[in-house]
Amino acid sequence: MTAGVPSLLEISIVVPCYRDNAALENLLSILAIEVAETDFETIIVDGGGSAVAQALALKYGAKYVVDQPCRGHQLITGAKYAGGAFLWFLHADATPSPAAFLAVKTARAAGRKSGYFQFAFSGTNTRLKRTLAACVNLRARLGGVPYGDQGIFVERTLYWAAGAHQDLPLFEEVALVRQLRRMGGCTALSQPLGVNPRRWDEAGYIKRTFFNRLYALAFMVGYPAEKLARRYRTRPLSRKLDLSASAGES
Repeated sequence: MTAGVPSLLEISIVVPCYRDNAALENLLSILAIEVAETDFETIIVDGGGSAVAQALALKYGAKYVVDQPCRGHQLITGAKYAGGAFLWFLHADATPSPAAFLAVKTARAAGRKSGYFQFAFSGTNTRLKRTLAACVNLRARLGGVPYGDQGIFVERTLYWAAGAHQDLPLFEEVALVRQLRRMGGCTALSQPLGVNPRRWDEAGYIKRTFFNRLYALAFMVGYPAEKLARRYRTRPLSRKLDLSASAGES
């Protein structure tokens, strides 16, 4: 399929995954309930391929595509396979509520071309979680970039016109969101989208939030996304981040 395939469905949900089968099954179980008997479809784009992920896609009626393990590339691939007029990009560990599905359909019916949800930690609610989530949402409202875990959605033709995601393993949505805003889109919806807090639980909420912002600032000043992604996945958060690398390094 290509970007020019006529739309027969209303919304295509694109989910990149990589060795995250437990979270993926939880999301697919939610989607199986909410997507049933609607004009939605779900597309799983698996980085590298997994028999378990493929079996989960079959079990829950999702399309399954194997791609290279790079989130930006996976999102672009999923969009190429999509048949919906709207694209809704969800991380594998997202926990959308029933209200989120209605919100996307309502936004489309109201003529919204693109948008995102409010950041909210799933699981037990605490004051610290609420405070950090409020800071994330305030930053996005004041012109910051809402990231992929906020469930970015966009009209398919606009997605390609705005340049699509970048072929990057991290911060792949930054250029897309900025272009959508320049084109007058990217509406902040009032509904929250649940974000799995496991990485914050592992590292500590304050430390994880601090280093997330440090990585974002490093990307803004030209530190290569590929190197940031490797540090994000494999190195302790306490390791000093060397910002001396130029944008041209690989």
